[in-house]
Amino acid sequence: MKRKRIIISAFVCALLCAGFSIAAFAGDYDTPVVPIHTVHSYYILESTAPTCTEPGSKTYKCRKCTSSYTEDVQPLGHMFKFNSSTDNGVELKCRICNGTEIHTASELEEMWSIDYANTAPSRTFTNNSGYLDLDGNGIINAKDYAMIISLAGNE
Repeated sequence: MKRKRIIISAFVCALLCAGFSIAAFAGDYDTPVVPIHTVHSYYILESTAPTCTEPGSKTYKCRKCTSSYTEDVQPLGHMFKFNSSTDNGVELKCRICNGTEIHTASELEEMWSIDYANTAPSRTFTNNSGYLDLDGNGIINAKDYAMIISLAGNE
């Protein structure tokens, strides 16, 4: 029984080796054989992180061939808090990049939505909630709304 397995294994090996050698010498000798695949297997070759205002990018390359592509990553947007009142309105300062914007209190009041109440603000690129955490405590609440109403009364 053991001898039979050895003979069969040797025969299969011989067939496989013969098949590979015939395939290797088939066709034109100067043309390299390029494996064809149907599904790419991409990895990130390089990436640039987005900032509050500048977009980033990611470059992907296939592990199996030379295919590659680059996709843009949208800017993240700001996370503002109240900085000061000015003659032109309310100055907001980004907690991440220290950039500033000036808005009137009535603009901030228009941005207010009850959907934002008692939630953590998002970056301004996705919605307006990044403008509304005026006290900078990480949650949009009644204190922030009261600040907006108070500032609107001073306009």
